[in-house]
Formats: sequence, C-alpha cells, structure tokens
Amino acid sequence: MLVIIGAKMMLVTPDREFDLGVVGPHQRIVRELEGKRVIGATVAKASNLDERM
Repeated sequence: MLVIIGAKMMLVTPDREFDLGVVGPHQRIVRELEGKRVIGATVAKASNLDERM
C-alpha cells in the first residue's frame, strides 16, 4: 500500500514500512522483491530506469 502524507510517500507492506520521502513527477518507486515479498524500496529517476531497459 502506498501512503501519501503531504509531500512524503511511504510504501507499507505486511512486513515493514519504507519511507520514500518526496517522490517527484520524474521519479519512480523501485521495489526489490524476494519471491512475492518486498525486501527493499528506493526512488530513482525515470530516465535512469529507461537507460537500463
């Protein structure tokens, strides 16, 4: 579940919470998965993700 409080965002999973801070319009939330479980979450520039694909 993604929770937005003012300008800040948090990703909340059954196991833990990830404080993502302020996520801008040209940024994307990147989840690190272990099976179906989220074990990490970061924010990256969309252009950096486009280069990797």
